[in-house]
Amino acid sequence: MCKHRPLVIPDRYQTPAVHQWLLRGVVALVVVAVGSCFAIGASRPADPHLLPAAVGLGGHSRPTSRVRGFGQINFRVVSAHSGRAGPLRCALLADKPAAQHQGMKGRHDLAGYDAMIFRWTDDSQDQFVNEGVPIPISVAWFDADGVLIATADMPACLTHCPTYSVSVPFRMALEVPRGGLSHLGISAGSVLQVGSGC
Repeated sequence: MCKHRPLVIPDRYQTPAVHQWLLRGVVALVVVAVGSCFAIGASRPADPHLLPAAVGLGGHSRPTSRVRGFGQINFRVVSAHSGRAGPLRCALLADKPAAQHQGMKGRHDLAGYDAMIFRWTDDSQDQFVNEGVPIPISVAWFDADGVLIATADMPACLTHCPTYSVSVPFRMALEVPRGGLSHLGISAGSVLQVGSGC
């Protein structure tokens, strides 16, 4: 068994001057710690800000998603009947030519997203084709204000597939597995609002 002797502090260290130096040392350490927090925080962006919530068509999107080559963006559908906006949802975003060309090719689902949104910066009259897509798709086209123009159902097709288009320019299109448009509240006169990344 080992016996420990009690810690004895010599009398020369138990003076007010030593206590004052110890207090100064502790205060100095606290000042250095707080100062380093401010210094680290100072290296952040000069004017940080939050991205706006879903407001019209001018929102930002996150550059990446769970599906390679696509972004992601939140959206709502405003009912033509009630004027109320539906719940905030999240979609894959195809806003670059490569992603727009890829679309749902080879995919059996939306990887947990509610839809796939195709978006152009200018009016488009591109045609849609379901070639290489193993599931039937419903597509809805929207104008620059987000107002629904038309919808179509495209059957699953692997090769030599028909094209689908609308007779007027559009700015966005939304794809879901066939029958999913009504689940999102999309019907005549609906408005699609897109916003920031989700």
